[in-house]
Amino acid sequence: MGVSYGGRRILFALLAGVTLPTAICSACDRTRASTSDVNPAATIERRLQALEQWRIELAEREALVQAREEKLAMSDLGGVGEIGGGRGGEGSLALLSKKSVGGRAVDGESVGDRAVEGAEAEVLVFEDTFEELDMEIWAHDITMAGGGNWEFQYYTNNRSNSFVEEGVLYLQPTLTEETIGEANMMGEKPFRFDMWGMWPSDACTSNAFYGCERISDAGAQLVINPVQSARLRTTGTFTFQYGRLEVEAKLPRGDWLWPAIWLLPEKNVYGQWPASGEIDVMESRGNKPGYVKGGYDSFGSCMHWGPYFALDKYDMTCESFTLPEGKGTFNDDFHVFGMVWNEQGLYTYLDREDQKVLEVKFDRPFFERGDFSDVPGTGNPWIGRPNAAPFDQPFYLVLNVAVGGLSNFFEDGEDGKPWTNTGKGAPYLFAKAKDEWYPSWAGRDSALQVKSVRVWQKPGQGKASVLGEKPREGAGVGGAGNDAVLAPSSAPRKGHDSHQNNDSHQNKPLSGVDTSKRRGSTGGWIFGSLLVLVLAGAGVAYGVYLRMGGFPGTGNRVGGGRGGQVYTSVVGGSEAPYQATSYSDATRSTHRI
Repeated sequence: MGVSYGGRRILFALLAGVTLPTAICSACDRTRASTSDVNPAATIERRLQALEQWRIELAEREALVQAREEKLAMSDLGGVGEIGGGRGGEGSLALLSKKSVGGRAVDGESVGDRAVEGAEAEVLVFEDTFEELDMEIWAHDITMAGGGNWEFQYYTNNRSNSFVEEGVLYLQPTLTEETIGEANMMGEKPFRFDMWGMWPSDACTSNAFYGCERISDAGAQLVINPVQSARLRTTGTFTFQYGRLEVEAKLPRGDWLWPAIWLLPEKNVYGQWPASGEIDVMESRGNKPGYVKGGYDSFGSCMHWGPYFALDKYDMTCESFTLPEGKGTFNDDFHVFGMVWNEQGLYTYLDREDQKVLEVKFDRPFFERGDFSDVPGTGNPWIGRPNAAPFDQPFYLVLNVAVGGLSNFFEDGEDGKPWTNTGKGAPYLFAKAKDEWYPSWAGRDSALQVKSVRVWQKPGQGKASVLGEKPREGAGVGGAGNDAVLAPSSAPRKGHDSHQNNDSHQNKPLSGVDTSKRRGSTGGWIFGSLLVLVLAGAGVAYGVYLRMGGFPGTGNRVGGGRGGQVYTSVVGGSEAPYQATSYSDATRSTHRI
């Protein structure tokens, strides 16, 4: 039930009638058996005893982890001792690692801290090996917008299209007709399809290009996007500026499939696309080998940049790689699609670093590289910035499978393409030709399959941020019985070092989840006992915060812990500030609130 970041492991339990997992807390079964007792004091005492037993078991586990890390630090891998250790120069290296990384290897190489080409050690700052599809890391696009290329898929959050099985993430395209029926999709009678959603988690994510609502009408050759697919991104959960990215993936096969592993800027610091940049680590086509622009035995790496849409100079920073004849395809096995990115340049590679695909050195400004001064009236969006601009900002990760579209990614008149990029009714013609292309979609082989995503950084170079961090695993939170557990969308999304600011609205909570919704008079929230267990390295300063959301015109009674004291304060308004208590030089502390 741990969250690892900044070289520390912080584990916590909110014990307010909490049910702890048996695998973690062997003493908890004895507590659960008596949760129906009517004596609150006895119940609290049992919970305290269970927590103490749990703390002992956690301490034993922590000792094993520490021993393993010390062994790793003594090895010749060039590690830095603590996984994720230290603060970077421009920002902290905030580790989001839901799995243990110490000592495990991929192709004989440690996937934790490692030395590269004799340089200083790299530190693992992000890892997902897909034991599950973690919605706290990966957000789904929900839209028919077509990615700006009028592509033929719509993206949704559906386990038919995005799921994990045996440690592999699948992004699986399916037919829309299987969801809404062929007659509705093709518009035999006009049919309205909207993706607005009833709840925030279902809300359409982009209305660009009629992305949230469309109407099918066969008479006008208008159809609902014929393919249902998935696009996942780490917007709001993980971004990084500079470092090494490796994605172990198997590419899909199937005519007109368009898989991609790419990055977009966290903020459009230099303006709208492509002024703020785009990095395509891998883009491929599911068409058979020998397709004019490359099939599933080939992929490309590109960087998009330019002052505005019509001046995207990606063709100057775009290269492709095709497997040699007889070496199979990217659908046969998993390969590592990698990228190294720093202030001096960027390059992508396949499987190993010396097998480079695209290499771009930041040895001159991109405005000069694109000869944009020759275009009358064109301003420089990167003036006064380093040569790396726009690729000097934090970016987030994107994984998706698109289909078709009206860009020139699929050449007109080649391989029996059933539509043209400039003709009328392209999605309609694509859907009508289903019997020609759908047989090439071979079940799971038509999915983008991902085994792992990892990002490393060198201490002091660039930055990585985990925003709105929440616990990865653990006991959960909530009151007794079947009370609701809420995960408010308003949870602060601030960097890990934001606690240095005493403004309560900029503090980052250890948990972004509401603690408990309890029954009580006038809707009050009542805690029989709330305990917070924090495990941290010696000398690490940390804080315990309790946040209460108020109601207009009423007050909330908040209890907190400070140095063993118990205090109560009354706050009101629509949102109360944090009550903060800081501790330091403690390896383990239990605080009662």
